[in-house]
Amino acid sequence: MRPPFSVGFVVASERALGCLFSFYSLMLLVYGFYGLLHSALTRVLGSFGLAVLLAASAAGCFYTSAAFLKRQRWAWSASWAVGLFVAAVGSFFLWQSSHRWPGGHGEVSLLVGLVSLLLALIGLLLLILPQTRRYVHSAQA
Repeated sequence: MRPPFSVGFVVASERALGCLFSFYSLMLLVYGFYGLLHSALTRVLGSFGLAVLLAASAAGCFYTSAAFLKRQRWAWSASWAVGLFVAAVGSFFLWQSSHRWPGGHGEVSLLVGLVSLLLALIGLLLLILPQTRRYVHSAQA
């Protein structure tokens, strides 16, 4: 059975978010090490904490998209959890871009927040469609 468009979009958006979060996590690690060189503890802790959060999000996105393509039954529920988590992270980055605090990255946070929130909400809407659920739950057990 060929996957419907909604499944393809959900998988592609999860992989795109995984790449975006991986790149931003690496950027935050470099920023944190720069703060470590200059003894700025708030910059180090904030950057490393966000980098760990984003790396975990990226791993969840990649793992869930692979399971979704393999038609594993738990992948639909896991995609919901990852989508809600990514929407929360995107909302946090939008909030962070509007508030200046030590270690904040205004323009990058705005871009990451908008892209992740938009892709997560579209993906969550596509998960509601019956053909998406039917594709995953019709797999042979």
